[in-house]
Amino acid sequence: MDQVIRNAVRQRAANRCEYCGLHQDESPLATLHVEHILPRKHGGTDDLDNLALAGIACNLHKGSHVAG
Repeated sequence: MDQVIRNAVRQRAANRCEYCGLHQDESPLATLHVEHILPRKHGGTDDLDNLALAGIACNLHKGSHVAG
């Protein structure tokens, strides 16, 4: 996924984790990153609708699971 897509996700999320609401300023040691809502290994794409800005704790908790 290219930087334009990453920037669009970050802007849409207003620099907040889209799962827990953590703002990037509240996570100075770990950059929030773009992750796939439906992982690629399960058929997910790099479309904006399948991407979310996530904090490290939320992303690690979710992993590649697709069940709630």
